Amino acid sequence: PVVVKPKPVISGTSKTDPTTCGGSDGTITILGLTPNTAYTIDYDKDGVPQASQTPTSDGTGQAVLTGLVAGNYTNIVVTLNGCSSATLAGTITLSNPHNPNAPVASSNSPVCEGFTINLFAAGAGGATYNWIGQSPLVYSSSTQNPTIPSATLGMAGTYCVTQTVAGCISLPACTNVIVNANPVVTLATGTGPTTCGGTNGSITLSGLVSGQTYSVTYLQDGNPQGPINVLASGGQVIILNLPIGTYSNIIVSLNSCVSAAAGPVTLNNPTGPNPPTATTNAPVCSGSTLTVGVNATAGGAYQWTGPLFYNSGLQNNTVSASATIGMSGTYKVVVTLNGCQDSS
Repeated sequence: PVVVKPKPVISGTSKTDPTTCGGSDGTITILGLTPNTAYTIDYDKDGVPQASQTPTSDGTGQAVLTGLVAGNYTNIVVTLNGCSSATLAGTITLSNPHNPNAPVASSNSPVCEGFTINLFAAGAGGATYNWIGQSPLVYSSSTQNPTIPSATLGMAGTYCVTQTVAGCISLPACTNVIVNANPVVTLATGTGPTTCGGTNGSITLSGLVSGQTYSVTYLQDGNPQGPINVLASGGQVIILNLPIGTYSNIIVSLNSCVSAAAGPVTLNNPTGPNPPTATTNAPVCSGSTLTVGVNATAGGAYQWTGPLFYNSGLQNNTVSASATIGMSGTYKVVVTLNGCQDSS
């Protein structure tokens, strides 16, 4: 007998896109076929012939191409018993899911050297994240909100993050991280007041940046002082108007970043007079010459007082060329140098 086999007829198609970017769970369903029948289906993807699939149609005559990735599918032909359908006209396009929006990136910048950099990413629920540091130091992290301890100046720069949802990667979002240097005091020196009890002493802190205004705190004889704001000039900060004392725990800060403590620095009074030793030619007889004197202090001033309202500003004095009994008593001399006094 003569057998004429029918050609399969494609009455229509439907599709499902991949559920993830790069995923291979897309499908194309061929409609209008004989139920419960095994078919061979040939097709092209993006113009390139693909390996045939041999699905069996279901009870409604639908055969499904499975394991498909995103792309343009053409030249679909269904074959049964050596008889092939007409080539399906047109193109069936399978698409990846939409890429998520870029996350929102932020940080706790600026930070000081030695502190922790905190990076933050806000995005879609269930997303995964990838951070890349575009600073001089290479950095990457797959944590949503990573931390970078012990910040260095080399860690400053731009950090960018992407989020991935269903295998689809967003555009990057970036945040700029600033790492401020801690001030470094290389030397602390003091200049005492020029007079005893004076307040024109000073402390000079070296190693700082000219033109920057630093906040300075310190202890004066254990008592907290400051903060005071001082403009650096010539790489130095000078603390003025200081009395004598011991200055310790001297700390400068800039942009909220603090130096290591400097000191102690001790400010002393200037050199005082030589310890005075008063002399006299007494005892003398009434009518004789009475003299008083004191050892010399270069640059010093002298002030003598004594009985009968005696007063003199000379180092050595003739109290009287004719002493009287009333001149008997105690004569005192006060020697002053640089505002410092001593007496005898």
